[in-house]
Amino acid sequence: RESEHNLKELKRLEREWVEMTDCVALVFDQALPVHLLFCQERGQYDSFRKLIRAQIKNATVTDSDAICTSVNSSESCKVGNAPCSSATPVTAAAIKCTIPNFLPQKMSEIYGCEHLLRLFIRLPSVIAATPTISEVYARRIFSKLGDFVRFLQKHQSELFAGAYKKP
Repeated sequence: RESEHNLKELKRLEREWVEMTDCVALVFDQALPVHLLFCQERGQYDSFRKLIRAQIKNATVTDSDAICTSVNSSESCKVGNAPCSSATPVTAAAIKCTIPNFLPQKMSEIYGCEHLLRLFIRLPSVIAATPTISEVYARRIFSKLGDFVRFLQKHQSELFAGAYKKP
């Protein structure tokens, strides 16, 4: 009887965490271009958005290892394993090959924990400015935030990049 109660409680907690992380991911996706990027990161973001739009437009292709070459450049980059350089802006019109589905459509699946921490710093004002999040739900998010930050701290060697490239 007690194990059944414990199982129900675990499932309830799991649902709460999934709801909370889904909500944080949604807020992250909305806040990223407005609040979370440094000036030097905007070019990379714009390139990702253009690649994702081209990818959606050409969604029938499934080869994730395609090589894409810019019309304006003789350089090519393997987009299946690494994003193209943000130094050269990529536009849908400038791509010769068909873009495979190599990038997720949500920015929360592309950007790392460093950007997530930037969101946590601004989260109170971002949530307050988001009319779709009720005050009750916002309290639930904030009540779990401390545990989430402790998890990030405990697993920082796996979740955070050790070295960064200058844009």
